[in-house]
Amino acid sequence: MTEFDPVTSNLLFNAKFPASFEGVFFKSSEKILLGRMLIAQGKGPHPTIVLLHGFPGHELNLDLAHIFRRDGWNVLIFHYRGSWGSQGNYSFTHLVADTRSALTFLRTQETMKRYRVDPHRLVLIGFSMGGFASLMTAAQDTSIQAVASIAGVNFHAWAEQFQTTEFLDSLKLFYTENLPVLHGTTSEKLIDESFRYKKEWNLISQAPSLANRHVLLLGGRKDTIVPVNFHQIPLVQALQSNNASNLVHEILDTDHAFSNVRVQLAQIILSWLQALNF
Repeated sequence: MTEFDPVTSNLLFNAKFPASFEGVFFKSSEKILLGRMLIAQGKGPHPTIVLLHGFPGHELNLDLAHIFRRDGWNVLIFHYRGSWGSQGNYSFTHLVADTRSALTFLRTQETMKRYRVDPHRLVLIGFSMGGFASLMTAAQDTSIQAVASIAGVNFHAWAEQFQTTEFLDSLKLFYTENLPVLHGTTSEKLIDESFRYKKEWNLISQAPSLANRHVLLLGGRKDTIVPVNFHQIPLVQALQSNNASNLVHEILDTDHAFSNVRVQLAQIILSWLQALNF
């Protein structure tokens, strides 16, 4: 009998407690956020991942979500305020607040019962801007014992390393191109936020809070959007300086979206999740 591999294997159907996929809605500051819940097969309760997308949310990492579910994890994916139909105005300042609201949603009695959620085994995994949200939220919520960032952004690195006219012009164009899926913001507002809160949103300063957690940091050597030399490596060094004993970090030969190494990406994160002994 071969060992079950959630990356390549299918599940036998469980008629009583099947794997399923449902749309979900929950509030953040009285605004309704839209999402989807992948529910793991089996009676549970199941450990649950909040999988946070980046800016503006084209890449949802659903390939990873299905793999995690086959490995026995629930996965919640949602859209921040003002993005992709969620109510309210989009703002970087809402990322952490909306993530905290997602955690509150998972910890309600109704959610735990309906989706077979174990509220004591919650993990944050974020991509790009979602990587920032996952790490910053975990730093503020000591109940989160495991957090992962894939090509994660550090706003302070952007503000400090790229204060040139050429970069600002490219950043403005990038934001402008993605405004159709966002509500209540402009590229000028987003740029202002990026630089106005560079001190408060510096992940390096959160290293002491994160050092006693299980932290996974993944970056791409060919990532030109969030270069690892400015975003990941300084954070790794800060965590190591704070004696982080449960830090795993890797840099793969890939781009920002990990386009050519999706299987390897899934395998690395799965190995990390399984080592948590949840």
